[in-house]
Order: sequence, then structure tokens, then C-alpha cells
Amino acid sequence: CKACYSCVRNCPANAVKVEMGQARVVEERCVSCGNCVRVCSQQAKEIETQVAEVRDMLAGGRKVVAFLAPSFPASFYFIKPEELFILMKESGFSEVEEVAGGVELAIPKYRDLITAGDMETIISSHCPAVVGLIEKQFPGLIPMLAPVDSAMMAAAKYMRQKHPGAKMVFFGPCIAKKEEAKVFGRGIIDAVLTFRELKELLGLKQVDGEDADCFNGGGRIKADSPLFPLPGGFMKNVDPAGKLFKFEDIAMVEGKDECLQFLESLSAGRIKPRLVDILFCKGCIDGPEINSPLDVFTRQHLIYSYARQRDKAVLRPGVDLNLYRQFTDRHQPLAIPSETEIQAILRHTYKTRPEDELNCGSCGYNSCREKAVAVYQALAEIDMCLPYLLAKSRGEAEYYKTQLD
Repeated sequence: CKACYSCVRNCPANAVKVEMGQARVVEERCVSCGNCVRVCSQQAKEIETQVAEVRDMLAGGRKVVAFLAPSFPASFYFIKPEELFILMKESGFSEVEEVAGGVELAIPKYRDLITAGDMETIISSHCPAVVGLIEKQFPGLIPMLAPVDSAMMAAAKYMRQKHPGAKMVFFGPCIAKKEEAKVFGRGIIDAVLTFRELKELLGLKQVDGEDADCFNGGGRIKADSPLFPLPGGFMKNVDPAGKLFKFEDIAMVEGKDECLQFLESLSAGRIKPRLVDILFCKGCIDGPEINSPLDVFTRQHLIYSYARQRDKAVLRPGVDLNLYRQFTDRHQPLAIPSETEIQAILRHTYKTRPEDELNCGSCGYNSCREKAVAVYQALAEIDMCLPYLLAKSRGEAEYYKTQLD
């Protein structure tokens, strides 16, 4: 860590604490979105990995089932899907399943909620970073979260029903899926790896993006579930014919800043959509561990091309397959300083007048007052203020110059 404060600046949950000049993640506030990992130029933050654990599973002789997130064509653009499946089986996986099948299990549960009409607003709960953000930052919205398992969980529960003693391993572009498996998947999912980790596991080397095999198959799209990782993919699956909702009843939200703005507006009661299709990233094809040099439009094209090839999955779960979940208020409010306390902290950094508050953002916070609040909450340090440090060093330089003269 070189104290650039990029992680502070880009954390949506105020979950980065600077202590002795080093940034560290505050786990109880973290939503596992992966933004801090993505923006760290020094690669000072590492993702918890289970690669060694999965290698032990494959060497242990037990049945190991792999699940591939629907965004995999955007990451493994340099190898045909069927070749990837074969390679994974040759590496020891007994079965390779597409989580798109889990989409086809979970989506009917949303339609049931919509038909029942008991929820005025339904927020999609398939994005674990959004779920974490609501549980930890916007707990008042928890009753609006659809109590439905994600496609990952649905697919794993289905296969757990078929193979009770097997090991279940999920691969995707999302760091937050690791946390989801811990919170909701105990006894169901044994490990979660990213696409980057899968390439490491298989010994695959990524080729130049210009050599991408874009699966340029023509014809119509055979199944909607492979479109799930795209912006709007959830709505395409829930209401393919556009008959359940009017256009103005739907909110489609993608991206960190948009998610925060939307959830704040929803919490304040300024907006009241009936269905919310919300993703923390610009679709799962832009997840922090998509591990693809391709631009987002080429990734989107790859998903569409694959959807033209893939037939709809036919999954027949047992009658006792429970795909409903409950959410928990994990909000930990921070202490709020008084105006007197804020002014005292500002004075410590030579800010005695409003015009002294430059709001330059070099500390990672949007304003000097916001940083002062963070200092009070023990998330930031006084010395993170660059104008203060410059003024302090100039003062010291002048002092020594005077002494020498």
C-alpha cells in the first residue's frame, strides 16, 4: 500500500480504514464488491482463494461438480465452450454445469412473487454485492428484497439433490459470490473461484483479445437464460414478452454510483418502482474478476452469440427443492460527530474558514467535512490531507531556512 487512497475513494460502503498510513478492509462493513481490488495499482489487496482446496478435492477421488457462471464466454473467449468443458473434465471435474440452468429454476419464483402481489416493490436479489449493500447500508430496504435464491444457489441445490455426497465448486467473475457462499451456501457450495483462478487451475494462458473466437453463429436466440449476465438480462428472463409490467414500473440499475443513488432515492421514498433489476457492476460481464481484455461491447456480443447456440436447459428438481432465502439486518451505524467536533478536526488541518475547505479529493473523500467525519469515526487519519501536509512541510522548510540564515 502506497497510500494513494484509491480504495477509500472507490469503496461504496465506507469499509476501508487507514491506520498508520496503510489501508485495510473493515470486514463487518465490506460488501465484497471487489472495487478496492480492481482500483489498487499496487495489487496490495488480495482475494481470498480456494484454489489449493479445490486441487485437493480433485485429487481426493470424490465426485466434484463445477458450475460456470453465464458470463464465461466473455472470459474464455479464446477457447470454444465445448473445449473448455472437456478440459475441465480432464482436470478431474465429474460434471460441468452451466449456472444458466439455475436461472431457469429461480426465475419462476420471481413470477410467483409478482403474481401474488404481496410486495409493493420487488428488488432482485441475484447480485450478492447489492444484497450486501442493502443488508449493511440500507437495512430499511430488506423487506423489498426478493426472498429468492440466486441462480448459483439454485443450480447448486439442484445438483446437491442429485448428488448428495459430491463437492460443489462455482466459477464466476464476481468476488461477492465468495461471501454469498459463506452466508447462504453452507453445506451446499464447497468453494467459489473466480475465472482468473479457474485459468490458473487449468493452466490456461490468455491470448490477445484480437484473436477472440466470437462464436459468430447466426439465427435466433434459443434460450434467454444465457443472457442473464447482461444489463437487462434479468428482465428478459422474468418478462420475455413484456406483459407483466408497464415500462415505467420497472427500474433497471447498473453500476456502483447508480446503485448508491438509486437505493438512497428508494430509501427516501422518492421513487416507487414495482420491480427493480439491479446490478452492482455494468452487468456480470463487467465483474471485477471477468479477467478479459475485451471491451464490454465485444463481451456482450460473445454472450449473444453463445445464446444462439445453447438450447434451453431442462431441469426437473424434486418437489422439496427450496429456493427461498431470508436476509439479515447487518447494519452497523457509525458515530456521527457534532458540528463542534467537525470544526475542531478541520482546524487541526488549518481549515478555519469555508474557503480553506478545498474539497480536492486527494484523501479519497468527496469533501473536507466528509474526511473530518471519517477521522472522528476512526476510519481516516489527520495526515491524509495533502494540502495540510504541503502547508506543514512549507512551514517546516521556512523554519529551518530561518534558522540557517
